[in-house]
Amino acid sequence: MVKKEKLSLNELLETALVKEDDQPYDVPKNWVWSRLGSVCIINPSKATTNLLPDDLEVSFIPMTAVSETSGSIVSGEIRKLHAVKKGYTNFIENDILFAKITPCMENGKVAIAERLLNGIGYGSTEFHVIRTSKCVMNKFAYYLVRAEWFREEAQGHMSGSVGQQRVPKQFMENYYIALPPLSEQQRIVDLIESLFEKLDRAKELVLNALDSFEERKLAILHKALTGELTAKWREKNGVIDVEMVLSDLCKYRLDLVKTPAERVRIENVFMNQERNSNIQLPKGWRYVTLEKLCESFQYGTSTKSDDEGEVVVIRMGNLQSGKIDWTNLKYTSDKEDIEKYILKKGDVLFNRTNSPELVGKTSIYLGEKPAIFAGYLIRINKFEQLDSSYLNYLLNTSFAKEYCMRVKTDGVNQSNINAQKLAKFEIPFCSINEQKEIVRILDNLLENEQKAKELYDVIESIDLMKKSLLARAFRGELSTNNPNEESTLELLKEVLRERVES
Repeated sequence: MVKKEKLSLNELLETALVKEDDQPYDVPKNWVWSRLGSVCIINPSKATTNLLPDDLEVSFIPMTAVSETSGSIVSGEIRKLHAVKKGYTNFIENDILFAKITPCMENGKVAIAERLLNGIGYGSTEFHVIRTSKCVMNKFAYYLVRAEWFREEAQGHMSGSVGQQRVPKQFMENYYIALPPLSEQQRIVDLIESLFEKLDRAKELVLNALDSFEERKLAILHKALTGELTAKWREKNGVIDVEMVLSDLCKYRLDLVKTPAERVRIENVFMNQERNSNIQLPKGWRYVTLEKLCESFQYGTSTKSDDEGEVVVIRMGNLQSGKIDWTNLKYTSDKEDIEKYILKKGDVLFNRTNSPELVGKTSIYLGEKPAIFAGYLIRINKFEQLDSSYLNYLLNTSFAKEYCMRVKTDGVNQSNINAQKLAKFEIPFCSINEQKEIVRILDNLLENEQKAKELYDVIESIDLMKKSLLARAFRGELSTNNPNEESTLELLKEVLRERVES
């Protein structure tokens, strides 16, 4: 095998610099447009473990240890070096860990490796490791790859099978970065952190107010779904025993079957006994598995969505607090997908794959605009005996969350709840009229949710301010740049010269 020849300094410099016509936007004159792979090393070579003591303790950082909100490592493990598998990702103090797999990448799992035992760390194979050079501060690079627009662009370059898509190393290496002098990088980082600290304090106050509201909301939902809110309604309207409702539904479903195998399946579904006790439920109520009340649980499209198209593609990020968030949208024009996955008013969508904290979140589609749904979601195709809004309220309770936490399957970087496990969820079930009354009461009692929505708007505005601040920072628009400082070009040449000589 012929050994690849090293490039000369001029050749490296030509590769490192972005041609003027290709530069995305103008930056101050003493900044330099380069590529991330020219000013940083993406995925450095692994440490030679056989040169280290066998009993050396090192930090092990799994994907779950990286916070999606603070950008820090919230937990880790201590392991003996001889027990570390060769396939693990290796990094050292101050390296940047960037989650390259979906959905962790979209959720913002990025961190600087700090406080590593003996300065050495190992972790998930689903990290890209970014090691900065002397011409770029690691915090400057950290804020770049943590920025939402960077992750959105990375998402557009992901490859691999559905559910296991990854950001390729080539995208990271070729990404254009506008690099200011080191002193300006420091000023930018200081200003970002100072303003972020103030914004985070404001956000914490808003979140505390929201937590108080959410506690009251959960208490109301608990009363609703145990029949307490409709006790007087039952006294006035009487009680319909749901055993009769289920019997009629079973007969209806059996009348629809077309094969003996399907008949056996439906019969077995209705023969299965629920595990939850009905003792604490009101008369006429009982726990019922969703598989008895629903026709099917349909996975969404696996086709990649676009920035433009005929119909919206609802993704997991669009499911927020029981409703569809119509911002940050993707689209499709695929006729086959539109026909197969088009949403109907009242459809309930369940998020089957996400981080352990977010898996299972649910929202209802109210027909605001034509839309289909993506592959990480499940459409619950229910029968008319189950009210959509009642189901949506129910799946957003702590009761449902506890079930999701029990049955989820955890991978290295995400959790999953498949259709079979969702179908086995036992819900407190009552007559359709009482379900509608519960929804009416909840809608009235939770009118203050509009105030909560206003608080969410405050949070969104804070997040937008952060996004805007980062955008201005990396464009040189923070009024911190000193035009008299030496261009970054000379420092970049020094870094490249060291690579030639190494």
